[in-house]
Amino acid sequence: MLGLIIARILQGVLEWLPVSSQGIISLFLANIGYTLEQAVDISLFLHVGTLIATIHYFWKDIKKIVVPKSRKNVNILLFILWSSFISLLIGGPLYLSIPFLSGLLSEKIGLLIGSFLIITGIIQLFRKSFSSRSYADVKRSDGIINGAAQGFSALPGISRSGSTTLALLVQGFSIDSALKLSFFSSIPIIFLVQLYSGVKNGFFLDAGYLLAAFTAFVVGRLSIDYFLKIAKKFNFALFCIIFGLLNVAITIFL
Repeated sequence: MLGLIIARILQGVLEWLPVSSQGIISLFLANIGYTLEQAVDISLFLHVGTLIATIHYFWKDIKKIVVPKSRKNVNILLFILWSSFISLLIGGPLYLSIPFLSGLLSEKIGLLIGSFLIITGIIQLFRKSFSSRSYADVKRSDGIINGAAQGFSALPGISRSGSTTLALLVQGFSIDSALKLSFFSSIPIIFLVQLYSGVKNGFFLDAGYLLAAFTAFVVGRLSIDYFLKIAKKFNFALFCIIFGLLNVAITIFL
């Protein structure tokens, strides 16, 4: 029970950072007696809480996107749909292959994502202007690239928010826009994964797991506002370098 308490708090905080909350929580649970498959399934189910926190925080934006009345919101909706389709195409097979691929690939890709974040930040230090694309300025190609990045994060150790934020920053979006698009595109995929994981393992019928998800929601809802405020004040280059180093450090030492 103590392990689940720690896991739910970790999920509520780590979900918004460009590090792999799934990988860190899976590793933690595996070290206290859960099998790798059990640890991955539990860490995935805890995303129910942070999914609800995301929807609650961005509810006004989400309503406008679901029932779009402007070209801007139509573009964002199409971006989410393309991201979801590509994510399922890539992430579905990878999720089913977790027992075979996680140890082989996730650590190397985690290092790669962290390294790219650092390189992106260093490049920005020598540029006269930072990324400026708005989240409303999305195209089909943005959705495809974001979806591919999100799909590969099905492997434990690969940060979904880190890989998608990196993909969007490289395409020229501002920090604020990249984070928003990353959160928006996560909603359909996380919902489907939670539904599958919850039904498969009976988590929806277990009071302990439901309480864990609720705690993740409370912690996540409190921390998302704090994190976004910090991210908006951060220099773009420092944002990339700091979280890139954090990603690399976690991949190496955990």
